[in-house]
Amino acid sequence: LGFASNGGGPAIAGLTGDVSGDADAMSFVPDPARTLRFSWPRGFGVVHEVKLTGRINGWRDGAGWRVGTGALAVDGDGYDANLRGGMWFQGDGTRPWIDLAAWIGESSVSQANKFWIHNAMPPATVRWLDAALQGGSLHDARALVTGDLDDWPFRQHEGRFEAQATLRDATVKFQPNWPAFADADLQVAFVNDGMDVRGKGTIGGVGVRELHAGIEHFRQARLLIDAKGGGDASRLLGLLRESPLYQRQKETFDALSASGLADVGFALDLPLGGRAPAQVSGTVRLAGVRAGDARWKLAFDDLRGSARYDQHGFDAEGLKARHDGQPGQLSLRAGKGHVRTADNAFEAELAASMDADALIDRAPQFTWLKPYFDGRSQWTIGVALPESQSTAAPSSLQLRSDLVGTRMTLPAPLDKPAEAALATRIDAQLPLGDGDVAVAFGDRLALRARSSTAGTGVRVVLGASSVAEAPPANGLVATGRTPTLAALDWALLSRGGDDGQGSLPLQRIDISAARLQLLGSDFRSTRVQAAPTAGGATRVQFDGDDLAGAITIPRDSDAAIAGKLQRFWWRGGITAPKPENDAQPDDAIDPGKVPPLELAFDDLRIGDAKLGSATLRTRQAPG
Repeated sequence: LGFASNGGGPAIAGLTGDVSGDADAMSFVPDPARTLRFSWPRGFGVVHEVKLTGRINGWRDGAGWRVGTGALAVDGDGYDANLRGGMWFQGDGTRPWIDLAAWIGESSVSQANKFWIHNAMPPATVRWLDAALQGGSLHDARALVTGDLDDWPFRQHEGRFEAQATLRDATVKFQPNWPAFADADLQVAFVNDGMDVRGKGTIGGVGVRELHAGIEHFRQARLLIDAKGGGDASRLLGLLRESPLYQRQKETFDALSASGLADVGFALDLPLGGRAPAQVSGTVRLAGVRAGDARWKLAFDDLRGSARYDQHGFDAEGLKARHDGQPGQLSLRAGKGHVRTADNAFEAELAASMDADALIDRAPQFTWLKPYFDGRSQWTIGVALPESQSTAAPSSLQLRSDLVGTRMTLPAPLDKPAEAALATRIDAQLPLGDGDVAVAFGDRLALRARSSTAGTGVRVVLGASSVAEAPPANGLVATGRTPTLAALDWALLSRGGDDGQGSLPLQRIDISAARLQLLGSDFRSTRVQAAPTAGGATRVQFDGDDLAGAITIPRDSDAAIAGKLQRFWWRGGITAPKPENDAQPDDAIDPGKVPPLELAFDDLRIGDAKLGSATLRTRQAPG
């Protein structure tokens, strides 16, 4: 017995068994040894070859017929099922009414694609289901359908279609470019023209303790996923490296390392038809994570806080962390919609207490400054990597601090006690050493520095917050105006210490000071010019109201500083106040370290005493 498909409807071939009945009723007992071929081109789309065991009854009901079974066993290829219920053919030319329940035995998830109802699902949804379900076993499956098939697929709740099953050890590939959801235990329900999935599993080694996925309507299919999980941060980082986010932030993910507890939330909005892109979003909560960035040689302990991410990137604002044992705050931003400057691909900020020596060690341009900075201050460090790196738009580093806690022993105006504040900003290209570094100490002094194979060049402008000109290839150039200047000390800076540390060859100095500090006195409105001469010496020219002339500072610290001063009006002690608590026992002047002097004066005045011409010669005494 059989019938052919009409317009893509169901068709049966090979139905064999015993029939008994009369004009009002009938009973059919299928032959369990014979194979029935059931096809439904518009529905299942594949031919089911099954064997039936049980009884099917039919009887008249008004102008129509009812057909049903109390128990019908179905033995299919790779699955088995039990059916109960029936159909009412109303005899008016319309589709029948159906009341049918089914129980499906344990089988492989791979059998599921035989039961997709194609005329109730868009092709894109069927393709996604076929690609997504990649493994596992099916348990406790049951289905129910009731309603008038004229209203199929019951989009307005005219009837009800429901199928439920448990998937164990399942593998589901929600998106082709993300790792699969594996080792999953899921409760799956198809209700009318929608789907609901709940369960747990792992994705990329990250545990997912709770997953909820669903398609509200197959006709306009959008897969919505909400998941919560967590585990070790190293596995989360591994997951992100296997995701589409990695290609957008490859350099960042390659440099990062992490370990410790992380809690993750994940959401996906995936249109299954059309060209609309998937929308990914989620959060990560860190609870005591240890992390590092190999690019900047940074390590953080006890990271705590939250980050959010989407298909474009991520941001984490105000993460609490410990760096070098000190508490701090870390912020990270990457990708469109997360960075504060649209042209940047990645941004990071760290606010932490840092040691001056450790910071200087990271910048070869400033090694010469190391002897003159001592202490620890609160710093804010910012890193920006542009979307398209080039010479015109390099990666950049910015540091900001008030320098409270750091003592500076550079000559005035860059001397300060540890407790004093001095707004400081450092801007540099990355990697350090590849470009200029700009530094501003409030409006006291700004400098630009650059290191190369030729050496370190530094350009200083006093009384400014920025430097327009490029630094020299090697050595120090200083210009500008300042209220206070320790001129001789700046000139001696080119010598460096006994071990050579702190030295910076002098190229040129041209500075105007309202108050010049020299040999224990203030000299008003003085212009100071200095330049190197033969033999490595430095010639310093003074031109001011109280001081005029020139001196030569030899390279050899044991040689005498010599010169001729046309005007030297010494008016007394330096008037600049000495900050309290600045003096340390090691700061006392050692007379044995005062260089020899050979000075000639045309007009020497000390206070109100006019001494006229004079000569001063000193030498270092042994011991």
